[in-house]
Amino acid sequence: MTKTACIFPGQGSQAVGMGKLFHDNFPVAREVFQEVDDALGLALSKIMFEGPEATLTETANAQPAIMATSIAILRVMEKEAGFSIKNSALVAGHSLGEYSALCAAGAFSLAATAALLRLRGEAMQRAVPLGEGGMSAILGLDLPAVELVVDEAGQGEVCEVANDNAPGQIVISGNTAVAEYAVAIHIDPEPGSDAAATATSPSKKARCSSSRKKARGASTRSRCGPSSSALRASCGGCPCPSSR
Repeated sequence: MTKTACIFPGQGSQAVGMGKLFHDNFPVAREVFQEVDDALGLALSKIMFEGPEATLTETANAQPAIMATSIAILRVMEKEAGFSIKNSALVAGHSLGEYSALCAAGAFSLAATAALLRLRGEAMQRAVPLGEGGMSAILGLDLPAVELVVDEAGQGEVCEVANDNAPGQIVISGNTAVAEYAVAIHIDPEPGSDAAATATSPSKKARCSSSRKKARGASTRSRCGPSSSALRASCGGCPCPSSR
């Protein structure tokens, strides 16, 4: 017998226009977005549908927005396709997706989940002021290699491995410029350094436009804020160096 698992995404999956197609075409989805707006006392759906992107990617907005979209899609599946979450073998989520999973399973009400995620996002944002911390996903290296990159980049500043997402995808977090510098080292390591062993192929180099020179002075954009890096965090998405 086929078993179904429902896995909900975490921060970083947000984008301007998210959920609008479902909102415009399915009343049950509109009800979800309206309930979330009412619970927050904020026209979050307007930010989701129209932006600006910088406002949507603020942690306190992105987290309830992703949850709302997840639950709206789930409600459409239930209404239009007869899907039942109760028939799933398991329900889970990535970071804030855990909250979406709890809401989907009926452990939390939709309004309570929205309020919790707003509070969670605000607390995470307060931990490090916007723009002072960043996250990046380093692709194609194993954990020991990324640890070398982090050590090379840190030099007394905050830079740590945040999430071991999957083989070949390790998320780092820390001071904005240092996290960006670590990505640059991953692409173009200092000759003779321990991190030189982590140099990637040209195809991987093309995945990030950063240079060490840019990294030392540029603000970064992880999935939580502006960045010169083409790599984006796929973890919890918080700009805080001690994310999650």
